[in-house]
Amino acid sequence: MIRVRTPQRHGFTLIELLVVIAIIAILIALLVPAVQKVRDAAARTQCINNVKQIGLATHGYHDANKRFPALVSSTANPKYGNYNGSIMFSILPYIDQGPLYTIGLGNAADTLKAVATADVPPYTCPSDPTVQSGWCGNNVGTWKASSYAANALLYGGSTTNGGRTPLYNLGNIPDGSSNTIAWIEAYSAANAYSGPAGNVWGYWKDWQYLPAVFNTAGVPAAGQAAVMALPQFQPTQAQADKRVGQGCHSGLIVVGLADASTRTVTSGMSVTTWVAAANPSDGVPLAADWNN
Repeated sequence: MIRVRTPQRHGFTLIELLVVIAIIAILIALLVPAVQKVRDAAARTQCINNVKQIGLATHGYHDANKRFPALVSSTANPKYGNYNGSIMFSILPYIDQGPLYTIGLGNAADTLKAVATADVPPYTCPSDPTVQSGWCGNNVGTWKASSYAANALLYGGSTTNGGRTPLYNLGNIPDGSSNTIAWIEAYSAANAYSGPAGNVWGYWKDWQYLPAVFNTAGVPAAGQAAVMALPQFQPTQAQADKRVGQGCHSGLIVVGLADASTRTVTSGMSVTTWVAAANPSDGVPLAADWNN
């Protein structure tokens, strides 16, 4: 009888196993940064889209009312809305949030709370580290967050009966709508400045502003100290200064211009160029670093 021998199977040696593990570890190390870059790019794209939606909503308000919305509206200033609300409340009907706007018109404490605790997705950046499940990091459970701030120079103007009446419309911005910043990113919670503790869209106080610049009378936005400085780029919450705004993405900040276009500004821009772009009426041409 002829016996057929089957080949004996051997397991991995320890060295072979270690080599396989090392190869897997190297592949993971190469893959993780790539995945993170894809996530960062997706978050940046979402943020740009948010700013675009906010800009278009502002234009929708302008088309319907023949003027920009006020930075802050007040019941004592009916011309710009017989309600207590920030600019982000005023544009709700033009960002597919008409029912929420109607609720807020009641101005009673319960209706304001219903507004302030509602999610408005375009108002928060997915990369804002101070947003907690849609809540402002300093007001969790009380106020929904905003990751964007409006330019007080453009929308703030003079203070009238508690409101901040804008001085411009799309047709009379001295420096032009394509050369004037309207919106920037700003952490929902900042601890490095003793001013308002949260950037919350639902509250009627004028907490949505573009710091680092003055209003047309040469005075800082109400209750704020002017700081001539660039925005911060990915600071910690403890380092964040609400007066200058914060970029939520590596090395850049997303801004919306008055013509509803969007762009990114890098940390290499000079303070002079930044302030010139924020001021709608200084007549200072934007330097070459604006296009970097």
